[in-house]
Amino acid sequence: MDAVMLIGFMLIILFIVSLVISWKFQYRAEGKDERGKQILNTAYTAAFPVFPIGWLLITLYDDFVAAVPFPIYKKLMWILVLLGFIVHGAVIYFLKKRW
Repeated sequence: MDAVMLIGFMLIILFIVSLVISWKFQYRAEGKDERGKQILNTAYTAAFPVFPIGWLLITLYDDFVAAVPFPIYKKLMWILVLLGFIVHGAVIYFLKKRW
């Protein structure tokens, strides 16, 4: 198994774990009170910039360093979506413990 496959597998596992954390928190009573709403707002604030900043970096790389082939570009977009969900779930997990 090469490194790219291993990284992809790890991202998918982290994505699934983060999705479960997010859904469990949002649909339980814990996510509906004032503390839960504050945690969710902070998590959304942390996760939102992942996609636009990543897209900007990919575009800058494509424009100024080397051309990014379309199949790789599509995979990079999916990685950005996964990273956004991973950041969202991680922030919820850590803020639940901290607050």
